[in-house]
Amino acid sequence: MPSNLDARKLFNRSAMVLYALEQSLGGYVTENISEVDELPEKQTKRFTKRDEPLATVGELVQETYISEVLDMAISAANQVSDKAHLQRIKTLADCLELYEIRNAVAHPNRPFPDCYWYRLSALANDPAIAILGFSDVKHAFDSAINDSISLPPEEWFSVYAFSLPNNLPRNYEHELTGLIGRDREKADLLKKMKKKRFSLVALVGPGGTGKTAIALQLLQDASLEPATLDWAEQIIYVTAKTEQLTKDGPIPIDNPIVSMEDVKNSLTLELANSNPTETCSTFEEACTLFSDKSILVCLDNLETLLRDHPESFDEFYEILPEKWRVLVTSRVPVESATNVPINPIRADAGKRLATSYAFKRGENSLGPDSIERLVEKTKCNPLAIRISIDGIVAGLDVNQALSQTKDSILDFSYTNLLSSLPPISNKILECLFAANDSLSRSDIRFLLENDSDTVATGLQALTRTSLISRHAGDSVESYSLSNSIRDLLLRNPLDESTRHDVFQRLANRRQQLEKLKSDDRQDPLDSDHIPGDCLTALIQPLLAAFQMRTRKVSKAAMADALDELRGELREHNEAALYRAIAGLHYELDDRTSARQILEQASHRESLDPAARLVLAEYYKHEKLFEKCSEIASPLIDEGWFNCNKTSRGNLARIARVTWLVDIWRGKANEVVLKTRDWKKEPISRATKGAIYLTAVSRLMEEENDSSRVLAYFSELVDCMDEIFREDGYVGFVVAESVKIIQKINEKLSTLELTPSLTEKLSSFADCHLISICNVHKLVSIKDRQILEFLQHIQAQAKTNSVAGPKAIMAVQDAEDPALSKYGYVAVEVYHRPKDTYGNKRGFLFAKDKDGNEYHVSSRAMIDTEAFNSLEDGDMLNVLPRDDCDEGKAQPVRDAIPFA
Repeated sequence: MPSNLDARKLFNRSAMVLYALEQSLGGYVTENISEVDELPEKQTKRFTKRDEPLATVGELVQETYISEVLDMAISAANQVSDKAHLQRIKTLADCLELYEIRNAVAHPNRPFPDCYWYRLSALANDPAIAILGFSDVKHAFDSAINDSISLPPEEWFSVYAFSLPNNLPRNYEHELTGLIGRDREKADLLKKMKKKRFSLVALVGPGGTGKTAIALQLLQDASLEPATLDWAEQIIYVTAKTEQLTKDGPIPIDNPIVSMEDVKNSLTLELANSNPTETCSTFEEACTLFSDKSILVCLDNLETLLRDHPESFDEFYEILPEKWRVLVTSRVPVESATNVPINPIRADAGKRLATSYAFKRGENSLGPDSIERLVEKTKCNPLAIRISIDGIVAGLDVNQALSQTKDSILDFSYTNLLSSLPPISNKILECLFAANDSLSRSDIRFLLENDSDTVATGLQALTRTSLISRHAGDSVESYSLSNSIRDLLLRNPLDESTRHDVFQRLANRRQQLEKLKSDDRQDPLDSDHIPGDCLTALIQPLLAAFQMRTRKVSKAAMADALDELRGELREHNEAALYRAIAGLHYELDDRTSARQILEQASHRESLDPAARLVLAEYYKHEKLFEKCSEIASPLIDEGWFNCNKTSRGNLARIARVTWLVDIWRGKANEVVLKTRDWKKEPISRATKGAIYLTAVSRLMEEENDSSRVLAYFSELVDCMDEIFREDGYVGFVVAESVKIIQKINEKLSTLELTPSLTEKLSSFADCHLISICNVHKLVSIKDRQILEFLQHIQAQAKTNSVAGPKAIMAVQDAEDPALSKYGYVAVEVYHRPKDTYGNKRGFLFAKDKDGNEYHVSSRAMIDTEAFNSLEDGDMLNVLPRDDCDEGKAQPVRDAIPFA
């Protein structure tokens, strides 16, 4: 049975089976329906509002979600025996939450539990699949089981996924712990939002109680649920940011929302951007143009707009179309709205939040009494709870952190926390406040004019708090100010001179960027680069073609654009034309033609660097490594791996088609020599360092001499430590570091470490392991190989009489049966349900010593293998959830087997 480390494999298997099922259902519809009119109007009505309604059944199927195409298949089977079997598939799809699985495949930021694969397995092997002749589904399943993986086209992951048009933020402040203690409020709010009579709903409560968190979580869930189309077709989120303070007094922030007119302008712009075929220049025009569209508008922090001119909101609301709905968050009640008060969370939920947040931050000193006192002192305010724990993590004495000497525990906790941080941390907060955007470490170094070590020290202190949010991208790690902290910084500036200096440097940098844009349009290695000397007549068609790759447009429109560009190519032998044509072929699932058109350009010597990079990526994807290296290597020789010439993202692309491909070709030694200077350039160091790590790791893997293996251990740990300290936990470096840890772990059991290397591994684990696991989407600190890694180091530490890793203490606490201080309950398994074939179901029932019953889903345990091995009489520690229907077993949020 696969472990949690095989999650990517189960993800790929699931994608493969889902793709086959969608293709089979779509084929059934096109084979049995010849005209769109033969389908019920309710299944085609959302396509009739377009300027160019879909003309064929095939076009209709391409634009539908899996739930819709299943309904169409049932309609196509009307009056024939297939209908009963298709209805059975629909029933199974509902019971197995097939649409949630499809969204999880399409949206990488959503969890993908192991149970999703087993649900799909049940559906793929149901007799109805065979009766309907969907042999491709069974073939895909059998191939997946044998690990003969053939992934769907990349565009399928997004094109066929349901996602309501929205501009919701990608990162939420409650991501670390989840939304605890708000299930009931979220469910009640959703019920109101679905009802037409509640067209204006206001979440009202004091600061820090979680109004924005509840609203964003509800909107995020709704945006990924096809049923939302019944009451909303688009979600627009607008947050009312406040002014910024400078030495000259308050000034507006960039793109400020300080009045209802600004709200109108923001809504108009968002509607225009998300509906490129429509034209509207004023809010009134937008209301008229989209009056038949069900639009949900969320206005966050409305009180900042109501404070001076409450009547302006009433005027705004009165002109909205009847089908539009409005959700607002506010600290004060909103007249004419259905006001939903949001109170502090319940005490038990507050304890769970505090326990979970402390554990995720690596804080183990808070016992049950301290947790209870903290929750009481903070009056169950989620933000105050987080900030108080941040102070303790930062080094404040527990009693000092919990002492209340002011009327506002939030302000007091916040002030205490700031006083415990190093001075550079406060400067970084001011920097992020002034920028009002995500900044990388190099950005912060530039804006503060500080060295890398100083900035690293400040960020290390801040990332253990809730004051900032960390975003681990593919090519660079960035940081932003938490929204809930912005108001506190507005009232309590930390360093106004720093804030003013940052404003000045930002203005200077914008001026330099504008000059750069006037010299050339884009990065020369971007796939949609248009050079400054491009013929004026070609700019518009090129722009239109490149934009089609980022906007959802019909395949017919792409085909028309392709014809136009081919005509231009007959007259102009321009490299950008080849790239644009190749891109459209790629979007139309014609990858062979995409590659061939670039090869044609190569023969005509019309490949610019951007096109050569794209062609190399095509070769890499098709595993034509020799050709990939042949065309990509000159990019390095010509000096394109240079942060002064291109972006971080393009540096990473170059590295993958050159050095990474060479590693795959067995040239790891050569790559080590080419990348060992990775520390020299601060912008590209993380990208180049990751390649160096990969190459050294490959050499270590192939090495049999123990002394050389230990030398590789030391080198790898030193490099990972320096990258994480200097550049942060960049996504692709974290992914590579997890692989390296696993490889080191495999060799540790057969090697004897020196005391110095043992201490080095212990220090690395303590400094980085928790952060690595928090950033990595598929690995937990409690995973088997991570635990083995720590245990091996601990054993070596005892042998060498040196200090072992402290990180193992947090893991041992999590595995200790005595988890009651964290809110866990000891229970005994008493019933393991099985299906008609004798297979264990994905859940079980257990009881505590008082006879209370608990429902434990496989999703509650990280280790799927351990869950499936549980039998009646086995003991678990479980963390109960808030929600529970009367008369039913209590569901649990987490479950840990007894050691």
